[in-house]
Amino acid sequence: MKSGFPPRLGTVPYLNVAPLICALTPAPRSLVPARLADALFAGELDAALVPIAEYLLHPGTYALVDNIAVASLGPVRTVILIPETPDTGLDAIHRIALDPDSRTSVLLTRVLLEIGQGGQGKKIDYVPPGEKADARLLIGDPALAFRRENPTHPVFDLGTLWTEWTGLPFVYAAWVVRREAA
Repeated sequence: MKSGFPPRLGTVPYLNVAPLICALTPAPRSLVPARLADALFAGELDAALVPIAEYLLHPGTYALVDNIAVASLGPVRTVILIPETPDTGLDAIHRIALDPDSRTSVLLTRVLLEIGQGGQGKKIDYVPPGEKADARLLIGDPALAFRRENPTHPVFDLGTLWTEWTGLPFVYAAWVVRREAA
């Protein structure tokens, strides 16, 4: 692994992380969350603002940078489940088209719909984007764009669902450093 100074940094290409990276020079490499996690794990980066799932899936590989993250207590606005029809409730969702750019949001969707929010063992089929589904998961700037372009179409904000179910905040992404680069 090549590392040194300046460290090789990575981030996601979404508006909500702009305040966390605006002063960094050189600018971090920008990749969608799933590809960013792959690049960090492969040693192509020394540190990155990655989906929290990456940190949890590889114990001992990374050091977590304290007190800075993409998190919410309630609505996050950038992680949404969009029902196919406006009158579809959570209980009527049995097939979800997943955003391939996400890992944490995919896991959060599974926990919320299969265990939380009345799911308790509910069977959900997960399909790639573009396949017929009762709802689709959308994250980041595309989620913001959907909300802006479809202001009356109901969405389920996963931050809201998580906080209603647990009363706790949710961490979507955090800065992590490969242990050998720390």
